[in-house]
Amino acid sequence: YPDFVETTGYGTGEGLCGWNCRHNFHAVIEGVNEPTHTEEDLANIDPPPFEYDGKTYTAYEATQMQRRIEAQIRKTRRDKVAFEAAGLTEDATAANIKLRRLNQKYKEFSKAAGLPEQRDRMKVLYPDQSSEKYVQKAISIKNLKNEISEKPSTVLQTTVEVDSPLVKGIVPKGVEIGSLRIIAGGSSQTPVKVAKYLSETYGGEPLQWIKMGGIIKTDNFRYDVHWFELDGKHYEEKLKEVKKNEG
Repeated sequence: YPDFVETTGYGTGEGLCGWNCRHNFHAVIEGVNEPTHTEEDLANIDPPPFEYDGKTYTAYEATQMQRRIEAQIRKTRRDKVAFEAAGLTEDATAANIKLRRLNQKYKEFSKAAGLPEQRDRMKVLYPDQSSEKYVQKAISIKNLKNEISEKPSTVLQTTVEVDSPLVKGIVPKGVEIGSLRIIAGGSSQTPVKVAKYLSETYGGEPLQWIKMGGIIKTDNFRYDVHWFELDGKHYEEKLKEVKKNEG
């Protein structure tokens, strides 16, 4: 017989009895025990692929999708509790709406896939370190919102080069940026994808980083500028788009 551990991956997360694995094993006495399944049964043990929301899923892909929705539900529940603790009523309401939609999607997808709903996977226990982390994140969001509402504009902290079909040149350091918006991090509920890189490169904690955008207006053009921000300082400012002023 081939090596059991090497063949099955037993003892690792990816192997037998690892992450999300529902299989088990026991000793077999040759000539006494009979296989539970024939070779034909094993060849057709997985249910056929099915379609949901315009996409075809295999049985394995369906279980992975179910795990993904469960993770989204857990995160949204933490967000909701954190927003409520921080007094962010609108964000808590938005999280609650998102939670209802995810629960509905989970129910519909599980039914389409023929999978049992595993509601215990979506439970979030409090208090714990993760909930405290989310509460602190929400408080930071609240402070950030207050800061942005009190400071509706900022200034470009580095000179940015312009190279577009409409205009070529530079936008000089110190010009005013208005129409500020949070693109990721902060109150956007969209994570900053490169937060770990920013933290390791420039400092701060990953959850403190936000991605911002704003508009610089001149007589003829509107410049859409993006940057990463930590404690009011801009990093990696860059021009995303140039448009002519209407009228």
